Amino acid sequence: MPGGVVVQELEDLSLTLDEAREILRRAGFKDEACLLEEWVGGHGGLSTAIGIGLFCALGGALFGLDMGYISGVESMGSLCDDLLDGKRMDAVTMGMVTGIFAVGAIIAAFPPVINAAVNRLGREGCIVLGGVIFCLGAILQTLAPHLAVFYVGRLIAGASVGLLSSNIPVYQGEIAPKSARGMIVTLYQLSITVGIMVAFWINFALRTTRHGWRYSVSEAWPCQGLLACWCKGVDPKMHSRPLAQDPRSRR
Repeated sequence: MPGGVVVQELEDLSLTLDEAREILRRAGFKDEACLLEEWVGGHGGLSTAIGIGLFCALGGALFGLDMGYISGVESMGSLCDDLLDGKRMDAVTMGMVTGIFAVGAIIAAFPPVINAAVNRLGREGCIVLGGVIFCLGAILQTLAPHLAVFYVGRLIAGASVGLLSSNIPVYQGEIAPKSARGMIVTLYQLSITVGIMVAFWINFALRTTRHGWRYSVSEAWPCQGLLACWCKGVDPKMHSRPLAQDPRSRR
């Protein structure tokens, strides 16, 4: 754990910075560079944190839209006509369509994989990458000429959800002020639920439309595009800087 974080946590226990540093030194902490850091307030506020939290929650909407549309798409006659030569989807095919998505999510969320991605790209980079990957998966599903391509699209989309679900709630918690952390983090779950509801109604509207399943799959494209165009916002929580460069932090 960085020394600045430890110092801040000890400071929250009503210790002065000097007392906190002395405790760390006695405990054997020898990184003087970290000991000379202090967490100071960022330039954003609650409204900034909520805005960024809402934007990140689009990743939850992608998850919800996928869960919602796939259950309806599997029963659409237009999908059977386009991918199965008019045959009814059997239980094995239905299980593959649903299960291969989970396989992709498991691979992307596997601890060594997600750890390497976060260390290389950071949480914001992972969120952007998740949006791009989901977009690729949705395009393959929407334009799939046969079932094998649809499976590949499902696998890629699942990997995106694994990546997003492993990063967005944590990122929301990191950027949120203490007083609103619970509210901001729950935006992710709320967006999943809203996405499911929206997908159900879109499926209902397109159930008899020719190639309606393709339109239903493409419904998540706006969310994917927004996530892929993510712009780094001002961190409204905390950032560290050396005490020597920040006279306000001295006591």
